[in-house]
Amino acid sequence: MALLGWNPGDDREILSRDEMIELFDVDRLNASPAVFDREKLLWMNAQYLSKLTVDELRPRLQPFLDEIGLGDVDPARLDAALELHRVRARTLKELAEQLVPYFRETLVYDAAASAKFIKDPDLPSNLEALRKRFAELPSFSKDALEAELRGLAEERGLKAGVLIHPTRMALSAASGGPPLFDLIEVMGREKSLEHLDRFLGFLKAESAVVGSRG
Repeated sequence: MALLGWNPGDDREILSRDEMIELFDVDRLNASPAVFDREKLLWMNAQYLSKLTVDELRPRLQPFLDEIGLGDVDPARLDAALELHRVRARTLKELAEQLVPYFRETLVYDAAASAKFIKDPDLPSNLEALRKRFAELPSFSKDALEAELRGLAEERGLKAGVLIHPTRMALSAASGGPPLFDLIEVMGREKSLEHLDRFLGFLKAESAVVGSRG
């Protein structure tokens, strides 16, 4: 609100309350009408959120987790997921929603967002092979997961992205987010395999629908 009609005299837009008090000068008040930019507000909110530690975020986030049924989840996994996502959300509500895949069995896969995956006839076979390898990994660490995926891609003559992008969609129902192998490690073996299974079912169902349309 302060920056709607005033500026500190430089390009800074993220200021603490104490900094605004120290820098405020009535001579820098702007006489022209202020324009409220909601997108800019969301960007600024994201900057403040990203500066909070996990310990600071947790109590602020709790009401939003309660609202979507994640109020009593594994605290260690919650903290690890928060560390991955705290710099990727604009609001606490958005942050809570980003954590859903780590704890909920069913994700909603958007057919339009997954269209390129649905059209790839080899993808189900490739993902089934990846799922098998992930299931058999002795260590479910991000380094081991990455080595396994890249090894499979090389064996099959594929670019790693051919496996990375649909795997991200399978596990998060989103095309972007934190580094994939960090995400898988935090999500854990059981939940990751569950999501891969459901995504494979989704791909086969959608491919059948596309096929029936001719």
